[in-house]
Amino acid sequence: MALLDWMSEPVGPVVRGQGVMLRSPRASDYAAWSALRDLSRAHLQPWEPAWPEDDLTRVAFRRRLSIYERERELGNAWPFFIFDHQDRLAGGITLSN
Repeated sequence: MALLDWMSEPVGPVVRGQGVMLRSPRASDYAAWSALRDLSRAHLQPWEPAWPEDDLTRVAFRRRLSIYERERELGNAWPFFIFDHQDRLAGGITLSN
């Protein structure tokens, strides 16, 4: 999947600020996302629904990307990944109602 990222146009806007960039999640973000999510597990779990057993797998990440795409297409939400000034994934945010 990540191999094809360079062939497709990025989806959605890219927002740049001082030392930060927001853009839509891509399949090629899997490794950074999985590592950051695992590192943040103790902080995130009290605020999120129960994590499925496969939450950090590539398959689960693809499901997540599909949900993001559907929500974007329906106009219900705009998910973004947040990158620092060195293009390292720092987190994520979803703008919705």
